Amino acid sequence: MLELFGNSYWYLVGDASGLPAEIWPLAPDRVRVVPDALHHIAGYVYELDGQRTPLQPEEVVHFKRWHPSDDHYGLSALEAARLAVQSDRAMAEWNAAAFGQDRGVPAGIVSIRDFISDADFERLKRDWASSYGGGQRRTAFLRGGGVEWQHIGLSHQDLDFLNGRSAHRDEILNIFGVPIGMLSENATEANAKVAERVFIERTLWPKLERIAQKISQELLPFWGGGAVARFEDIRPTDVQARLDEIHAAYPVLSINEIRARFFAMPPVPWGDRPAGQDEQDIQGATR
Repeated sequence: MLELFGNSYWYLVGDASGLPAEIWPLAPDRVRVVPDALHHIAGYVYELDGQRTPLQPEEVVHFKRWHPSDDHYGLSALEAARLAVQSDRAMAEWNAAAFGQDRGVPAGIVSIRDFISDADFERLKRDWASSYGGGQRRTAFLRGGGVEWQHIGLSHQDLDFLNGRSAHRDEILNIFGVPIGMLSENATEANAKVAERVFIERTLWPKLERIAQKISQELLPFWGGGAVARFEDIRPTDVQARLDEIHAAYPVLSINEIRARFFAMPPVPWGDRPAGQDEQDIQGATR
């Protein structure tokens, strides 16, 4: 919902003490922001079936993406990709029409050069349909001299149909922050893994960070105490690089410092000595 509309609204239902007891997601297309010259936002209006419900600013947590020309509503990725989406949809509809019954451009024209009667003209069309006709495509008939075939249809290759849809797909994926390598049929396993890592680090994780910041700013203050919302870090790590970093910290950090920094573990009574001391003792004993 947040990605599609660029706006997401949470309606907070309070209990007797005024603290949020329930959270209701609101349909973004039914919510209208009420601007205010002094406080920026005076409130919100939720409209359903012609019935309008006013909401106070503190009752709504408004998630939104940045919009270059609107300070109250967000710009969704789908809106940014509108042209590519509409073009791709038009191509898909044209493709359906091209193969639909009695729709699209005729496959060709049968031109009759010599003048024939109406009865002969209808008989010729019936004979042609029974021998060469199909249920999907039609043939155009013209009266003239002789009988000749003229191809007038455009093929998908002439229209560069597949390449056009591929270009639309790539543009839409880029706008939504999805690396092409995740879905490309030509991607190798290594490329797919790199693309997945890029998606997590540059698209999914920043989105989680924005959501956590919004919760910290507008929801958690109801309970006080300076609480901060954080998501579990889902970003993949380079195991070898992490091990090298830990090993490099041995001479300068204690065991407890390494436990806290790299493993989020509590201190131990024997952890005040340097982490590399045990390794030095082992090396000295083996000499």
